[in-house]
Amino acid sequence: MAKATGRNHMNVIGSLRARILDSIKPTDEEIKLATYRANDIIARLKAVAPKDVEIITAGSVARGTQVRGSYDIDIFLLFPKSRDERKMEAMGLKIAQKIVNKKKGESFIIKYAEHPYVKVLFDGGEISADIVPAFRIRTAAEMGSAVDRTPLHNEFVNKHLNERQKDDVRILKAFLKNHQIYGAEAQVHGFSGYLCELMISNYGSFNGVIGRFADLKLPLIIDVGNKAEIDPKSAEGTALIKQFKTDFIFIDPTDVNRNVAASLSKSSAARFVILAKALMKKADMKTFSGAKYSTIISRDAVIGLHKSMGLDVYLLALESDDIADDIIWEQLVKLKGRICTMLAKNGFPPVLALQNASKSSCIIAFFMNRTNLGSVPLGGPSAFMGGSANAFFKAHKASFGFFLYDDKLISIEKPRHVSAESLLRGLKRDPNFIMPSHIKTAGSFFYSNNDIPEDYAKMLYEAFESARIKHF
Repeated sequence: MAKATGRNHMNVIGSLRARILDSIKPTDEEIKLATYRANDIIARLKAVAPKDVEIITAGSVARGTQVRGSYDIDIFLLFPKSRDERKMEAMGLKIAQKIVNKKKGESFIIKYAEHPYVKVLFDGGEISADIVPAFRIRTAAEMGSAVDRTPLHNEFVNKHLNERQKDDVRILKAFLKNHQIYGAEAQVHGFSGYLCELMISNYGSFNGVIGRFADLKLPLIIDVGNKAEIDPKSAEGTALIKQFKTDFIFIDPTDVNRNVAASLSKSSAARFVILAKALMKKADMKTFSGAKYSTIISRDAVIGLHKSMGLDVYLLALESDDIADDIIWEQLVKLKGRICTMLAKNGFPPVLALQNASKSSCIIAFFMNRTNLGSVPLGGPSAFMGGSANAFFKAHKASFGFFLYDDKLISIEKPRHVSAESLLRGLKRDPNFIMPSHIKTAGSFFYSNNDIPEDYAKMLYEAFESARIKHF
C-alpha cells in the first residue's frame, strides 16, 4: 500500500487560481441568501417536526464547496432508528409539505431516489431545497438506506478539508462542469460532488489531482480514509476489484463497503485523463474552460457536418413520459444500442450514434456512410450436412442462386433493407420493434440531413459537441 500524494509540488494553474476563483466562488450576497434560506427552512421544519427529529443541512452548501449560482440546499430530517422505515418516509414527506407557503408562490415536487423526498421551490424556482427523510446513525454499520450516510459525509469533509482545499474542490468541480463530466446522474456518469471532495482530500490540492490523473493508468484503488493507493496486484487490491466489479475505486471513508466512483463511466474517467494532460501541457483559461460553440443556428451547423463529413445524418424524434431523467436516459441509451445492432446486422454500421433528451423530447441520431445494397450473401450450412443443406435450399428459393464458399452454402438475395434510411423509416411501422416503456415515437418520427427542424438540430449539435474530444 503506497501513499497517494500526487504531484503537490507542481503549481499547475499558477496565477490562474485567483482568476478562476473570482469567477466561480459564491459571492457574499449568494452565501448570505443561501444561509438565510437554509435557516428559514430549518426554523419552519422545527416548528412542525416531532422533537426527536434532528434537522441538519447537508450537501455542498453545508460543506462550503458549492460553486457560484448553485442555490440547491439539502436539508435532512433525521429520525430515530427505532421508527419503521415506511412510516418514517411518510412522516418526512408530510412534514416537508407543511412548510410550503403557496401564498408566497412556493411549490413542491415529490421526487424519488432510494427514498421519496420533497423538492421545495422558492423565489420563483431560483432557489430549491431538497428535504430528505433519513435515519440518524453514528456509523455506516447502522445504515438503513444509502441516504443515511450523507451526514457522515458532511462530518468527514468538514473535518478533513481546510478552506483552501474547499476552494480547490470548487475549482475541480468547475473544470469538470466546463467539460461535461461533472455529476453522477445517468446522462453524465461523471464525477459526483462528494467524489471531487474526496479527490482533493486524498491528493491534497487541485494541482495534486491533475498531476496524478495526467499519467493515470487503471486499475486505480484509493483508500481515502488512509490516503493510500492500494496495489491492484496485491491480494487486497485483487479482492477489492472483484468486490466492486470495476478498476476505478475510491473507497468511501465513512463506509468501506462503498465505492464512491461506482457511477463513473470509463469514458468520463478517460476524458478527465486527456483534460489533465492538456492542462499540464498548457494551463490557460481556454484549456480550463473548454472550447465554446454556439447553438444559435444549429440546423446550419448540422447541415455543415453532413456536408463536410461526407455522411448522411438521420435523426429519430421521440417523446418521453414525465418520469425521472435517469430512467429516460438509460432507456434511450439502450434503445440506441438496439438500433445500432440492427443497422450493423443489415450491413449499415453507423460511423457515430448520439442521443440527447430535453424535457419531454428525445432524439437518437446516426451518422452513416452513403451505402445502398443491391444484393447480400446469406451464409448457410455445410453441403455435407444433408438435412440442413436441403432445408436451406427450400428456404431460399427466391434467391439469385446458390454458391459454395469452401463447403459452405451461400445464397445471394435481395436485402430486406436497401439502405439505412429505409430501415430507420420503417421502424415506426415494424410490429416486431418494441419501444421502451417510457419512450414513444413522435408524430413526425424520421428526419435527415437538410430537413432536421431547428429544435431537434440544437439537441443533436449539443450532443455532438459534448461528445467530441477537443484539441488544445
